[in-house]
Amino acid sequence: MKNSKLLAVITALFTALAVLSGAIAVPLLCRPFYYAHIGPMGLEQLTGLTREQIQQAFDQVMDYCLGLREDFAAGILPFSASGASHFADVRGLFLLDLWVLGLSLAGLAVLFVVCRKKRLRPS
Repeated sequence: MKNSKLLAVITALFTALAVLSGAIAVPLLCRPFYYAHIGPMGLEQLTGLTREQIQQAFDQVMDYCLGLREDFAAGILPFSASGASHFADVRGLFLLDLWVLGLSLAGLAVLFVVCRKKRLRPS
């Protein structure tokens, strides 16, 4: 009985972490969602940039924030040292979220296997 309650608490914790971090990660990883808003928001007219330039700037910033490139870049958009520093902080938060998501999903997978093997069920 005691093990069942502990198992339930651990499962709930991993599930909550997976849901919360997943809710953050999905929009970060879904670039077509952002691309679809370039036209309706009138970004080309507002900025004077082409759709390709806007997408390239977005892709470079997101690649940096997601750890896919080491140096910060924003396409043809100028940026200051404080802007680059801000995105270094953002990068840390994005990567932390992805780590939490990965570890919580791995924890849930391990719990699933252990529960199946030992025929346990959380209370």
